[in-house]
Amino acid sequence: MKESLHRETDDLEFAWSSKTPEKLRNYLVSGIQDPRSNLQSILTRHFFIRQLFGSQFEQLERQELLHAMKLNSDPASEEQKSEFQRRWRAALAPRTAQSVSVLEAACGSANDYRFLDSYGVARFLDYSGFDLSADNIANARDMFPAIAFQRGNVFEIPHQNESIDFVLAFDLFEHLSLEGLEAALEEVCRVARRGLVLNFFNVDDIAEHVPNPVTERRYHWNTLSLKKVTASLAERARAMEVVHIRGMALEKFQSHAVFGSFLDELNPNLFTIFVRK
Repeated sequence: MKESLHRETDDLEFAWSSKTPEKLRNYLVSGIQDPRSNLQSILTRHFFIRQLFGSQFEQLERQELLHAMKLNSDPASEEQKSEFQRRWRAALAPRTAQSVSVLEAACGSANDYRFLDSYGVARFLDYSGFDLSADNIANARDMFPAIAFQRGNVFEIPHQNESIDFVLAFDLFEHLSLEGLEAALEEVCRVARRGLVLNFFNVDDIAEHVPNPVTERRYHWNTLSLKKVTASLAERARAMEVVHIRGMALEKFQSHAVFGSFLDELNPNLFTIFVRK
């Protein structure tokens, strides 16, 4: 790894050390980030379900997306928020499938894994996750001691080429320098055998990346160019599906006037990219 990436690694470790273990455990699984209602988390779970079972659960997938729109539009009880945890567990309980291996980069405090588990999906996955933050990994291991959570660096992933079926990442790449971005994309693509699920929070239809270093935090909050990200991925993949989250939601739900406020406020720079190797 280049010396510049070693320095960036130190900076990223510093950035996340500013948050307490309790904050790390909770803040990315609440509000708009709650994986029970977060559209990117839901699409990610649906992706893995489709890898395992094909299109058998299309109707349940559509119902869950509609339910998520309701959760995002109106106050909801914990019972309402958890409805599809119960429904997916019940639907998947009698099923069997050959497992697929999944590696999550920057897994946080098992932020999305805990919902892969509670929705009944995780038992079909040979899952492992890594994160730079020792506190995140301690949190994840505390919740799931049998799962392989390790400290690790997306700039240097300790896996052989094409050794993992799918690589997963949420809200990672915008926080890296532009050099770090390319190094990270190279690494996640290198270790993936079948594909990747990459979730972005700040990508726009612009010609060039717009770097935005946050000096006091020692990380970045960049606006990434969709054209450049997809071009970089295209060099390493056979195909990809680019989902503009707000565009998808508008296409499916704009006719539901009750969702208008949420659709108006939904971050227009959310993208999920499904990459096929």
